[in-house]
Amino acid sequence: MTTKKATTYEMRWHDSIHEFVTAAAERFDPAGASQSGSDWTGTKTFEQAVEQAKNGTWDPGDVASFRDAFDDLIPKLREFVGPKFAEMRDSSGFEVDMQAYLDGEPEHMRQWMPVEDETTSRALCLVIGHSISSGIKADELFQKGQAAIALVRALRLLGYELEIWSEQSVLSRKSDVPYSVLTCLHKAGAIMDESAVEFAVGNPAWLRRLLFAFEEGETQVLRRRYGFTPGSGYGVPGGIRHQELLGAEIALDLGKAWWQPGWDDGNEATRAMGWVIRQLKDLGVIDIDAEIEFD
Repeated sequence: MTTKKATTYEMRWHDSIHEFVTAAAERFDPAGASQSGSDWTGTKTFEQAVEQAKNGTWDPGDVASFRDAFDDLIPKLREFVGPKFAEMRDSSGFEVDMQAYLDGEPEHMRQWMPVEDETTSRALCLVIGHSISSGIKADELFQKGQAAIALVRALRLLGYELEIWSEQSVLSRKSDVPYSVLTCLHKAGAIMDESAVEFAVGNPAWLRRLLFAFEEGETQVLRRRYGFTPGSGYGVPGGIRHQELLGAEIALDLGKAWWQPGWDDGNEATRAMGWVIRQLKDLGVIDIDAEIEFD
């Protein structure tokens, strides 16, 4: 029998958005890529990225088509949120409760009654992969982010409690030890700051300013090993590598294709909602044969 050798990682772990952003704001290199003036980064300045990530103040801009498409989807999703019933006593029903009848109780029939369920169906863990090629345009990342936040809203609407993580894992041509940064974007059971989560999953600045800034604070040895220096690429995208560690049922890699080529063909919102439906079916949240039409 052969034993597979466990992979060793340079691991960095953050329990909240605030904790991660605070660290990134303290570690950046003034000459680093995190301070770029390019639109590729997602925000005009590094300081703007810090403020928007911490306080959830990002205005995504032209998202009306995505919001309208999701609003059209809501009543269709509600059809899958059926009421729960429990057998209780009532004045009419399907069966006589003989003891209640003999005791003279007016509610002496057994009946199925709808009940309010204060608990969610179950908890799901979602990991967002932020290992992204520099060749992926900011607009494409924005569209994927809108699709991801729509999926989050859909799952919450359907009664699921979510835990959401960001993972960035990069490889080095100088070492076989990957480098990973894990950040909890939302803890199950906590009140969700949806705007802050939306920034993390949909604004390129999460990677191209904040994660870069955090990496620029590593030792010179690690910066040289992984290329965390201007002009060195900031590592080779390593995909999602810690889904099992996090216990995540859902893994969304922003660095991979989510839909067919033509992401900029003008049908962004429709395509995003179709993608949401496919994810819900793949998860078994709604029936695989369910027909959901939307414009």
